[in-house]
Amino acid sequence: SVESIKGLGVTLDPKLSFVDHITNTVSKSLKLLGFVRRNSNEFSNIHTLKILYCSLVRSHLDYVSSVWTPHYANHIQRIERVQRKFLHHIDYKFFNNNEFQYDILCQTLNLLPLSARRTHHDLHLLYKVINSLVDCPSLTTEVGLHAPTRMTRSRQTFTVPFHRTNYGACSFITRSSALANQYVDLDFFCTQGQFLRQLSRVYADP
Repeated sequence: SVESIKGLGVTLDPKLSFVDHITNTVSKSLKLLGFVRRNSNEFSNIHTLKILYCSLVRSHLDYVSSVWTPHYANHIQRIERVQRKFLHHIDYKFFNNNEFQYDILCQTLNLLPLSARRTHHDLHLLYKVINSLVDCPSLTTEVGLHAPTRMTRSRQTFTVPFHRTNYGACSFITRSSALANQYVDLDFFCTQGQFLRQLSRVYADP
């Protein structure tokens, strides 16, 4: 009997809360960030540091995030703290502002907050599920399209099932369907190239 087990890079616990995975991911990312900072003291190009961060650090924070996306504020903040530390370093090294402004630095470096990137990944994966671009028919059957019985002003595309537990309410299909309903202008039934262009207008991040 074990308290957790790792499969395909994701740490699973008995309650599928992914707390252990988030803890391990944040810890590993902070160590990698420290490695980047220690070995880039002589670097004078801000874009080089951004490439190192995105390649070595952020990639771990993005990895299959649709599986383990956190829904508690303290977990979201712990993950976001990694990027905040990186931008603190950038601010001190290149700008030396009197007041650290996270959102402004994100825009300056064309970086999305990590929570917004997870939203991006959820919406893109939902598109793939709907259009059978992933080989998982059982997941496709869980997606419910909103078909009102009478004319309403609602523009919701998907039905969002009710769940009595946090696990069910935050599961991928329920979570991503609710997100999709917030972005009513996204067309989930176009080509993938068109859909990605729509996302790029919503989230301007490479």
